[in-house]
Amino acid sequence: QIDPARASPPLIDFSLRALDVSSVNLSHQAPAALSALSRLLQPGLRRDPSIILSRLPEILRLTLAGIDSNDQSKTLRTLIFYRNLVMWVPVGGSANLPNVYESKKALDRGGADGTMHVSDNLNEVRYSITDSPIYKRAFESLPESSVFFQASI
Repeated sequence: QIDPARASPPLIDFSLRALDVSSVNLSHQAPAALSALSRLLQPGLRRDPSIILSRLPEILRLTLAGIDSNDQSKTLRTLIFYRNLVMWVPVGGSANLPNVYESKKALDRGGADGTMHVSDNLNEVRYSITDSPIYKRAFESLPESSVFFQASI
């Protein structure tokens, strides 16, 4: 798993540069950029939603050109990106969903609703390594040519 707080912003910005119409020398990277954006959605939204949401208007504007009748690979990656996006970002108004907790049909014989509780603060525990001194030193020792080093400046 990546460190979304540090890795997502530079990777998203790099992907957006590759998708920009004016970047003729990066146009061959558009399919890979779309795949990277698809992979960065979930961890970015879980860790810090502003990473994605602050860039969302530009992401949507640039990815729309990915639907291209002459490039099946780019079109499929664009549609996969949109599918992942609508899975994680609410679209439209509120839905009138039934309250499954009031319905006995949603519970099994033991009274459980099928959800297993694993841990409290799972994301905080999962990303706690990013606050460790060893991790921070390793991140600071990256070469200056690294995208992550440049993003931390």
